[in-house]
Amino acid sequence: MVSDYGCWDRGEMIWDPRLRRDLRDWEIAEVINLLGHLSSLRLVAGHVDALVWKVDHSRGFSVRSFFKELTAKGDCSFPWIAIWKSKAPLKVNFFVWLVAWDAVLTTHKFQRRDFMLANRCYV
Repeated sequence: MVSDYGCWDRGEMIWDPRLRRDLRDWEIAEVINLLGHLSSLRLVAGHVDALVWKVDHSRGFSVRSFFKELTAKGDCSFPWIAIWKSKAPLKVNFFVWLVAWDAVLTTHKFQRRDFMLANRCYV
């Protein structure tokens, strides 16, 4: 629950998100933004936490309601339809998906992780 990710100090919640892994460079700004939003929330000590999905009060959270909420805004710039609905082989689709997310392990990314690689091709 929310109370597991912070502690009270003089009536104010101090957030401690306890992330499962180290952040990537591009994620640091997002976490700082998240912590800024969290610090603007006013919590009341002693109230019990509750899960609330404001989009669909009658049914609660569902992947379908989340997807509808996400796509209704129209600001999704990720080209997932062009990637996954193409007639290319699945391996190609998956590789293009990795490229779109900048997740392909290239030589410079290996070197950043301290892998020892030859800097030339000896073929």
